[in-house]
Amino acid sequence: MARITIPKNAGEFSVSLSAVFTYIVSNGKSGGNRIIIPCKSQQQAVKLCKKLNERDKRKELVIWM
Repeated sequence: MARITIPKNAGEFSVSLSAVFTYIVSNGKSGGNRIIIPCKSQQQAVKLCKKLNERDKRKELVIWM
């Protein structure tokens, strides 16, 4: 399992389709602040996006995928 750490200032996340037709959850930023999480299905991506957007914005979050 992979451990992904989401920083406090990550911003809002959204679901999109990558160039190789897999669903990803990303925060839409560029450079070092960019976070991209690949998902197996659209349902998994939507569920993860909701979880990330409803988190406490003042705390760091760790996700196991």
